Amino acid sequence: MAIGEGIHFFRLLREMTQKYLGTALGFSEKSADVHLAQHETGSRVPKADLTAAMAQVLDMSPHMHSLSWT
Repeated sequence: MAIGEGIHFFRLLREMTQKYLGTALGFSEKSADVHLAQHETGSRVPKADLTAAMAQVLDMSPHMHSLSWT
């Protein structure tokens, strides 16, 4: 599973919108959904600190998080 697919899968599993997850990660409300859409489509790849933050917000182990997206 590509990282973007993983973000999409786990976000939906937690019943979160792109805007909700994006704002929880610190993006402005105005652009939060755009940032998440870019990560989910693979236009952007999250850096390690953002990946760790996503794992925390999605209530996942950082190790499980990275293994799930390889």
